[in-house]
Amino acid sequence: MWRHKEMRQARRAAGLACLALAAAVTGCGGTLTSGRAPAVPTTSPVRANSAVPSGVRCAAAQLQLIRQGPVSEATQQLTWVIGLRNTAATGCGLDGYPRIELLDSRGVLLRYGFRAGGDQMLTSAPPAPVWLRAGGTAYFGINKNACVVRDIDQAAVIRVIPPGSRSALTLQAPSQRFMDYCGRGVVGSVVDISPVEPDIAAVFARH
Repeated sequence: MWRHKEMRQARRAAGLACLALAAAVTGCGGTLTSGRAPAVPTTSPVRANSAVPSGVRCAAAQLQLIRQGPVSEATQQLTWVIGLRNTAATGCGLDGYPRIELLDSRGVLLRYGFRAGGDQMLTSAPPAPVWLRAGGTAYFGINKNACVVRDIDQAAVIRVIPPGSRSALTLQAPSQRFMDYCGRGVVGSVVDISPVEPDIAAVFARH
């Protein structure tokens, strides 16, 4: 009788030990896991491989325009790199080219021409979805040739309509003589626009 009682106690102790060590010991009849933590989203803007779902597209109201620093220009080029910062508490996506308007210091719309695509300064890569975490920033650039003969006005304000949005955001130029206007139909008044990119380096052309 005592022997049977001792055997039951021994089996019970072994069972408890098996449960306690199930994450590290085999042979107890359980399935072990690797203990690896699940993957978490990156904290930086990430270019995705699929379209941004319409329900999580960034709205203009949750974005803030951020003027970036000076650009090392190619010959007779004028480039403006701008950040789109997600100010919301949740992530959202951007995909495509922003729409641009440039105004002078009096608020008059300047009749620049605009081209979606790359040039000597900006990337020629096609648009791809960019995911923005809360507080994250995506980027795009605009670029044109400087006026060769003369300018007749200066762009003082940029108005940006983010991809997929109908509302505009505005930002002051870094100086009163930053992007000249040569006149309607003049080559120097054609502005190239990059797609929205996940980082500043991706905005520029690869040479």
